[in-house]
Amino acid sequence: MTAPYAALNNRTPSRRGFCQAGLWHYRQMDLDSWQPRDIARRLATAVASLIGVTAFLALWLGLPTHFLLAMLGGGGLGFLSFLLVHPLLRAFYR
Repeated sequence: MTAPYAALNNRTPSRRGFCQAGLWHYRQMDLDSWQPRDIARRLATAVASLIGVTAFLALWLGLPTHFLLAMLGGGGLGFLSFLLVHPLLRAFYR
């Protein structure tokens, strides 16, 4: 890295973790350090997203509802499913 990029970034320049412009740095995720609550939250988010998108498509394409009303219903159902699934998965992974 050149000196101007290091000055803009205010971080120690390194070879990995920079995009092509050299202005963005990210940490690599260590999957071995996930806690059970992290696993439960991420899995519950995936399940709730799947349920929400499926509900949105069912409301929009299967029933004669308006597009925005279908989005609201899918988002609401996804949020409610996260609230139900997350405590179950958290208890399972403990």
